[in-house]
Amino acid sequence: MSWPNLAHYVVLLWFLSSQTALSWGERGHDIITQIACKILQEKYKGLQELTQPFVLRCEMLGHLSNIPDIYWRSLPKKATKGADSSHYIDLDYAQPNPSLKNFSTNIVQNFLSARKSCEVIEKKDGCKSLAADEMMDKIGTAPWRTNQLASLLKAKFSEISQIEHHFNEKKGAFPKNQLENLVNQALVYAGLLSHFVGDLAQPLHTTKNYDGIETGQGGGHAFFESMVLGSYDFSLEQEAYEYALKNKPNEKLIHSLLNEIGTQGDAWQPLNWIIAFSLESFALVDEVLAIDKKFALRKPSQTTPHKRLGERAPPEDLRGPYRSLLVERLASGADMLAFFWYQAWAQGGKPNMKDFSSYKYMFMPDFIEINYIPKNITGKKRK
Repeated sequence: MSWPNLAHYVVLLWFLSSQTALSWGERGHDIITQIACKILQEKYKGLQELTQPFVLRCEMLGHLSNIPDIYWRSLPKKATKGADSSHYIDLDYAQPNPSLKNFSTNIVQNFLSARKSCEVIEKKDGCKSLAADEMMDKIGTAPWRTNQLASLLKAKFSEISQIEHHFNEKKGAFPKNQLENLVNQALVYAGLLSHFVGDLAQPLHTTKNYDGIETGQGGGHAFFESMVLGSYDFSLEQEAYEYALKNKPNEKLIHSLLNEIGTQGDAWQPLNWIIAFSLESFALVDEVLAIDKKFALRKPSQTTPHKRLGERAPPEDLRGPYRSLLVERLASGADMLAFFWYQAWAQGGKPNMKDFSSYKYMFMPDFIEINYIPKNITGKKRK
């Protein structure tokens, strides 16, 4: 089988699936996690009370970053309600002109705004008839899922800090087995958090044209994030790491955020951070699709009368055109993740974890139930 035909066949499997099956490939999530560990280690040299668990268990964190796309997807749908829509946010629907100033962190307000935008964009009344949960599936909830996991991580660090304070007052030692268990629980949240920060580093996780179908580029999502990404050698990781250290993309984003909404720099505001990050990715959607159209697409996709995949050049032919964009997005995702980890630790009381060690491997953590969709969201109930 020739490479063009193989690429056609592999991407077809993705094209025929729904958006819920699309995400950074395993390599992408692992790269972001590994680089975040290195950024944390480099940026906070000498702060072993923070970095020790992340240095020792970085490979496990990389595994955990893929759990939502692997193990959790194998669970019954009833047991993972709301999980599918937690991997993306279609900002085309979320606001007519998405920006931090007009984007409410209130999920109900965004739901109502999205319904109005949907009617305008699609020029039909179909959005009115969607049940509340169906509308959520349509626009996605990734920023709120990220916020949930960041808050769980902060709460776990706070628990460790409080127990540490208790033993310090009693002039006793924090039992190592207790510290091990608590830090491992925190690492589960840290690894899972990586997945959703990583998802929102990918521009095609922020648009309703997530697979290029609307522009005759069906199959572009997996081609970009899995096939092209998977074709690079290991120099890609090093380049993304060096880019993150040199350019500090997250510092620029947070500075811009502070200027735009005027909040305190040390305030715990993970939802604002990740929304700003999502908007940054959304601004790159056209660039991703333009590169695909110019350098990869050989024959457009079609939806009628039959679904047909867009035929593309072999993924290795796109290494050059996509490289700078992939490096920037992987680096930015890793830098944002390291920032989340540090802030959760700092806002959680800066627990001392330098004595942490463990041979336990958090292999298949239980699904974490989604808790941010209020019961009072109005909308037709699904029968």
